[in-house]
This record gives sequence, C-alpha cells and structure tokens, in this order.
Amino acid sequence: MKKILAILTSLVLVLGIAGCSSNKNTSGSTSQSTTNAEPASIAAIKKADTIKIGVFSDDAPFCYQDADGSFKGYDVEFGKRISKELLGDENKVTWVVVNPADRVAYVQTGKVDLMLADFTVTDDRAKNVDFTLPYEKVSIGVVSSEKAPITSADDLKGKTLAVNTGTTQDSYFSTNAPDVNLVKVDAVSDGFQALTSGRAAAFSQDNTTVLVWAKKN
Repeated sequence: MKKILAILTSLVLVLGIAGCSSNKNTSGSTSQSTTNAEPASIAAIKKADTIKIGVFSDDAPFCYQDADGSFKGYDVEFGKRISKELLGDENKVTWVVVNPADRVAYVQTGKVDLMLADFTVTDDRAKNVDFTLPYEKVSIGVVSSEKAPITSADDLKGKTLAVNTGTTQDSYFSTNAPDVNLVKVDAVSDGFQALTSGRAAAFSQDNTTVLVWAKKN
C-alpha cells in the first residue's frame, strides 16, 4: 500500500438529528428502511428509546460487520457511547448500513438520526448537514497490487482507478486527474473487489482504510 497524496481530511460525527421512524426496530438490529421522516429532536429520540446510526459494514478499522453479524470498529464504539450517554444503554442502537454516496441523503430524510460512517467535512456537505468537530485526520490513500505498485500520482496516468461515488477521493481525482480513468463503485468492498479482480489498477479510499486492508491481504 502506498500513501501517495497528502490531502488531509477529517472524519466526523454527522448530526442531522434527522428523525426517527414510526416503526421501532429491535435494539441493536440493522435496518435498510427507506421511510422518510421529519427532522427529530433529542427528546424525540429519547421517546423512541432507540437511536438510528448510519455506518458502513465494510470499512475497517472504523466500522465493519464481523463474521457473526455484529458491528465493530471505532465508529461503532463511538455510537455505543452516544447511546449510553443519551439513552442509558449502549445497546439501544439501530445500526443502518449505508454506502458512501447515501450519507447526506440518509441524514436529510430521517433514515438515520446521525451518521457515523467515516465522514469527511466538505463545504458542499456542510450546506446540507451539521458536523461536529473532527475526531480523526486522514489522507487520501491508494492501494495497488505488489505486482504493479502505484508509488506516485503520475503512475496512475492512463490507468483505471476505483473510487467510491460521492467521496472525497471521487471529488479529488475527478477534478485533478483528467488522465486517470475512474471506475465509480458503491460500497468500500466493491472498490477492493475491483482491484483484486483486475477491473482497476488501484483503489483509493482513506489511507487508514486501505492500509488496514493491505496488511490483511
């Protein structure tokens, strides 16, 4: 894995406090609900006695789903702490699995009460959702095969790079690298699959995410 760009971003908790669904899920369950709701207050979340938190299911070390179906990672521990502080029990969380491009919309439409999915602050996003102070600084990273390593941005010219739609990586390379052929995918795991299957010469995500994956693969 090579970290090729020193583009600092900040991961944050996204507070839309956008509303709770009228259909209460079992605490600790997952949800793919598409029901829209009006923005809700903290009082409404307390009344519902559960908090819906958006997370990724494939983004170690921040948020991922283990083989037994449980959610783990830094963002998951953060979410449990919020539930403990707000509702008195860390297990009163309904985890809602999202893809990168869905994060703003899920907050705006009330599919989640807050988003804890490895979410970088940008000016465009801040027009639509409310961010907390950052809790992590990362860089844009690129992971590639050992047989054909990418060691600089110039190495990507004329090659295919996988990025997640709607991410800072998508925005950066779309704007600054016209000679790179972008393949835009939905889930983080789709980007790694594009790399391992040969559809892409490299995959770009947060440097921490690609480093963890590279160490395991």
